[in-house]
Amino acid sequence: MKKQAEAMKTTRAEQKYENMANCELPEYIRAKNINVLVIETGNEWQGKKKHNVSIEDVIHYYFKDARNITSGVRSLGTIVGDWRPVDRLAKECLEIFKIINKTALKRAGRKCGMELKN
Repeated sequence: MKKQAEAMKTTRAEQKYENMANCELPEYIRAKNINVLVIETGNEWQGKKKHNVSIEDVIHYYFKDARNITSGVRSLGTIVGDWRPVDRLAKECLEIFKIINKTALKRAGRKCGMELKN
């Protein structure tokens, strides 16, 4: 019971997202803090796994993987798979980080010579 109550706690980052975006995060994404999202992948049959995805992971994805059009496999942090779902997930993470920590996202992007669009 205690573990369930802990899992249901809303972090400050999630509250910030909900207030600014006027909606809730998808059920498979939790904001651990303003710099890290916890993504749950998998299914009941194969098992579920939680992955930490940081701002740096998202920037790395757009700097390296998203530009590689020859590969059908991409990675976002420790999530590896077909480029289509990984690309959609990277976009979701980017949009969430734009809301909960835009300053750090811009800073990390500048380190790779990238400019954040609105």
